[in-house]
Amino acid sequence: MERTFRVRRVSYSLILLTVLCIALILWFAIKIDRYTVFIAVIVPFGLWVDQLLSKIMVQENGDVWMKRGFTGVVRIYGISKLVYNKKAWASRQITLYHTKGYITINPADKKAFIACMKEHNPLLEYVEK
Repeated sequence: MERTFRVRRVSYSLILLTVLCIALILWFAIKIDRYTVFIAVIVPFGLWVDQLLSKIMVQENGDVWMKRGFTGVVRIYGISKLVYNKKAWASRQITLYHTKGYITINPADKKAFIACMKEHNPLLEYVEK
C-alpha cells in the first residue's frame, strides 16, 4: 500500500504578508488604471496553488512519486541511498540518490518519511550527517 506525505509548507505569517502585498499591488493597479499588472500577480498565485497541492507518495516497491498540482508527476525509480543532513537548510535536508542522479525533497514529517522509506526499501543505504 502506498503512503502519502505532505510537502512542507511555508508559514502562515508569510502567506498573510504575500496576500497583503498582492492586494496592495491590485489596489494600486486599479487606482492608476493599468491592468497589465494583473498578469504579474496571476503567475505567482498559480505557482503558490501548485505548491499547496503537491504531495509525496511512497509506492510499495520503494519508488517515490512527487505529484504536483498542475505541473505533473515526478517519478523517482531505483532509489539506492537516502541522505539526511540535519545541519542543512530545511528544504535541503533529505536527498534521494536514484538511478538517474539525485533529488532533494522536503516532506512535512521527515522522520515518518524516513521510516516509511526504510520499510518499503530494505536495501536502502541510509546516511545521517
